[in-house]
Parts: sequence; C-alpha cells; structure tokens
Amino acid sequence: MSTQKIGFTVLVAALTLFAVTALATPAAAQTTGRVIEIWADDEGVSGDWWFTLPNSTEKNPTLTVNASETVTFRLINKGEAQHNLHIMGTGAANKATAILGPGQEANLTVTFPANAGTIKYQCDPHAGVMEGTITVQAAQGGNQNTGGNQNQNTPAFEALLALGAVAGAAFLLSRRKA
Repeated sequence: MSTQKIGFTVLVAALTLFAVTALATPAAAQTTGRVIEIWADDEGVSGDWWFTLPNSTEKNPTLTVNASETVTFRLINKGEAQHNLHIMGTGAANKATAILGPGQEANLTVTFPANAGTIKYQCDPHAGVMEGTITVQAAQGGNQNTGGNQNQNTPAFEALLALGAVAGAAFLLSRRKA
C-alpha cells in the first residue's frame, strides 16, 4: 500500500472519529462554568421559608457572579413545602426551575449580563419572603478564575485538535517519497 493511500485512510479514520465524538457527546457534558448549590428550606408547609447555601446558616444570602459569567445553580429542596428558584434578570438571565417537591432537585444554567448590577432571585410560591439578590460584578480585565471548570475543552474541541494532528501527519506521509 502506498504512503498516499495510508495517509488518506488515516485521514478518513480521523474524520469518522471526529464526527462520532461530536455527535455522540451530549450537550450537558459540554457545559462549562461554575456550579452554585443552593438549598430551599422551610419550617414546614405553613412556616418560615428561605434559601441557604451548604454549610451556611445565612438565610436568603447575597450571591456574587461576574459579568458575562455562565453559572449553573443546583437547587435542592431540603424543606417540606414546594419550592423553585427564579432568577429575575432580563432576557437570557430570566429563568426559573420547575416547582420542586420535598427532596427533589433541579439545575438552572444562567448567563449573566455583560454589565454590572443586581438581580433578584426568589421562590415563586413564597415571593416576598423567600428572595435574595445576585450581585453582578464588572469584569476586572485579565483572565478571571471564579471557580468551576470555565476553561475546560469540550470533547468535540479535543476531537478537532486530534483531527488536525492526524490530518497533518497524513499530509506529511503523503508528501514523503517511497
């Protein structure tokens, strides 16, 4: 088999690997950004209701994110009542989970606006009592690391890098004289 045929075979194999990887990787596995776990809690169905963070006793805490940051909120209903998490921003930053029963959990991914400011969050069934604010900080310049896996390459991107390396090797092999 000639070097040119070997190079072509390697290139076809690499393209096939790239296509399979890109198509088979679920979107959820490609999410990046940090995760903030937040608990919905209460003193029973007719009692007091609040949000809290793990390992904290502060009720309805102020959360801080960076401008343009994508954050996944993991809401866990630790209480006896039904709760949800509603981020009350504008546009893409206005999202809510479904209403969760006791022991249920849900993820809510939000990309915050590019400008600084504050955004309210609340539990819709207990609005006015179970609410807090999110402070959106202006970008300070440079590469800010705010936690999570923000610089993680997706599997599709890694497959593309591998494809480039294999294609380069195939090209060099095809140019080589027998």
